[in-house]
Amino acid sequence: MKKILLFLFVAVLVAGCSDGAEVAYRYDGVVQTVRGDAVGAATVAVYKADTDTLASLYQGPSDALSSMANPTYTDGYGRFYFYAVAGVYDITISGHNITTYTIQDVRMYASVLAASELTNDSGVPGTYVDAALDTIYSLTHDWAGTADSLTTTGTITAGSISAGGVSSSGTISGAFLESTGNIALDGAVISVGDLSTEGDLKMDSSSDIEIGGSPSTDGYVLTSAGGRVEWQPAPGSSSTSTWPIGAGVAGLNYSGGFYMFESSASDFNGPETFGTTNSSYAAHFMLVAAAGATDTEILISGMTITDDGVRIAGQDTLRLTDASLNSYYETSIKWLGQVSITKLAGTDRLCNYGFCKYWDNANADFNVNAFEAVWLGGQNDSAFNIEIYHHKATGWTYNASAEPEPPVIQSLQGTHMTEFYAVSGEHGAFKRTSAGVAIAGSASEGILFGVTSTGNNVIKYGSIQIWYTE
Repeated sequence: MKKILLFLFVAVLVAGCSDGAEVAYRYDGVVQTVRGDAVGAATVAVYKADTDTLASLYQGPSDALSSMANPTYTDGYGRFYFYAVAGVYDITISGHNITTYTIQDVRMYASVLAASELTNDSGVPGTYVDAALDTIYSLTHDWAGTADSLTTTGTITAGSISAGGVSSSGTISGAFLESTGNIALDGAVISVGDLSTEGDLKMDSSSDIEIGGSPSTDGYVLTSAGGRVEWQPAPGSSSTSTWPIGAGVAGLNYSGGFYMFESSASDFNGPETFGTTNSSYAAHFMLVAAAGATDTEILISGMTITDDGVRIAGQDTLRLTDASLNSYYETSIKWLGQVSITKLAGTDRLCNYGFCKYWDNANADFNVNAFEAVWLGGQNDSAFNIEIYHHKATGWTYNASAEPEPPVIQSLQGTHMTEFYAVSGEHGAFKRTSAGVAIAGSASEGILFGVTSTGNNVIKYGSIQIWYTE
């Protein structure tokens, strides 16, 4: 029986339509074998999520246009497409000599919201979706803003809120509040499960602000004296995990996972090979891209391994759809031994590349609440450092002639400032109880640790431990 690997991409289009007609959004997919051969005449059935009800499909970006048969079928190149109105769908692929496979919870929404869609001042509840297509939130009233920022003076009750910036003098209640910019809170009641920001967190409220999970900020936390700010531990008991640390060989050594990079960037016109034959990496392949075009496709081929122990030769394609510098891409597949990398299509684009392996709590989300490293020095080292990395798709730094730089949560040198030396025969420690980092282990995020030394055997022995909640 053939085993197929689905290389799928989504194009969600916002299109104008006549009054009374509902906007439909496009989904494109490709069905290929693990060797990259197209699978023609495969059956593609689209269901309303978690039901046996076939969805209504259309041939264009409006439900006023001609309907499309459901199921539909792939063409001779394995391609298929359909349009559907906003909603959540399951897509089932089947056919002769094909193992039936279902892609669950496919969300069809606008990738950019018009200003009119973001205004709800009438007090009528509404449901809205962010630009990343993975956050749905319901707003009760007094909402104004754009797809990149949220400003409210009213009440927001939400499963989650995700925006470029958040400013609220009203009431916020929800499971998750996330921002790629600054968060400013000055409302009567702020109560959310988790809070994460890549900017500054400013809390000027004269009343109480409660964060039920682990707060995370890459900027500064600014609070006023008028209110009380309380971090509540997330539900569930705290767990711990421990890894040994060492610096047996000069340079950067890892615990809890590893990064392994080529020393300079490539556009893969070579093609390139990476890794050592028969080496047991079981790691994802990753790219950190220079700024460039959005049509580049990179093909990775080699021996794959699943978490269930299934070993099979396979391929995966990374499509570089973000034109910005430092954009990050990672295969869902894990690889063994040496892999081959080649540009499959599109414009040349330089990328750092390599393998990544990280601790993801068995693909489950978790919050790092604290960590502590302890060690016994084996040699003196005045440049000793320990770094804790948050492996994720943002925060990377591309280097054309060197290895990329991963996002760092905390570092020994950054915290202790001056007193960070490793001293022969003496114990050392590095502890933080305010780590407060939410790790999306279910979405290819994780943590790992790096120990840097300028000599051999700088650490005689040591360990690092984290405290986390799920």
